[in-house]
Amino acid sequence: MKHTGEKLFRLSLIFQDGLATMQAVPLNGVPSPMGHPVGGIIRGKEELVSLISHTEIDSIVKTRQLGESASSENGPPTFERTFYRLPPSQIIGNIEMHFAACEDAEMKIISGDEGCSAARRALVDIVLGSTKLSQSEGDQRTTDWLKRRPSVIDRTAL
Repeated sequence: MKHTGEKLFRLSLIFQDGLATMQAVPLNGVPSPMGHPVGGIIRGKEELVSLISHTEIDSIVKTRQLGESASSENGPPTFERTFYRLPPSQIIGNIEMHFAACEDAEMKIISGDEGCSAARRALVDIVLGSTKLSQSEGDQRTTDWLKRRPSVIDRTAL
């Protein structure tokens, strides 16, 4: 599903240690009322599944630049965002496959296969989104989840 210029909820996950530790940062550019960016640290696959379920994330989002703004020569570039709708289990599965591919590429490089140098790029971040929520609704749900993070994770979603 493609969206141009719409303000649907998007969340950047910055992986610090694979699925063990990641930072969640809503992509709205607006600080919280206290002046700090909205977001926080997620620890482990179970917490990620919980956050995805709570915020109704239903997509992996790909963004590409279309070009300069048509309104002026020095205007900001325009972007196209494609929301690839998937159930939570497939979103997690795709993230795990990316990490597995990175590990495989690193092993080929270590073993001397020079043809895999382009594959060495590690997954640093990925953008998730919701086709159901506005950015402000998603930000609020993310903030609520981080504040009231469940101490017991629902394993049926895994």
